[in-house]
Amino acid sequence: MRLLRSSFVLGVVLALSFGCAVKTPPGLTPADQATYSATVTADNVSHAVSTVRDFAVRMNEEGRLSTTITADVVRFDKVSQATLAAAPSGWQVSVGAGWRALKAELPTSLLLNVTVSSSITTLDALLAVLGVS
Repeated sequence: MRLLRSSFVLGVVLALSFGCAVKTPPGLTPADQATYSATVTADNVSHAVSTVRDFAVRMNEEGRLSTTITADVVRFDKVSQATLAAAPSGWQVSVGAGWRALKAELPTSLLLNVTVSSSITTLDALLAVLGVS
């Protein structure tokens, strides 16, 4: 079971990593290319945030993460998703600041958990590429 879970996490990380390398379709104007790139990156971050939320909820259900911390993660997900949807080209600073604030409050047990740490590393890397981590 642990191997299956690790394989799943590796698959999620690889999918998110390759998602960042998506090239814009040919024939777009520079403005359209910028919009397309911002949308793809926002989608990748949205997916990474959702993955962290899913792991937090699962760990809470298993009694390995407090309800307070889980609620913080779920609130961050909700606010981030709304920000990503409302400001497709200006969300980076808001989501980056929110993630830094939440991450500072997360217990070490969650940050070092083998299942969750890959998703956290992926989200950190996506935000670092954008210069907002």
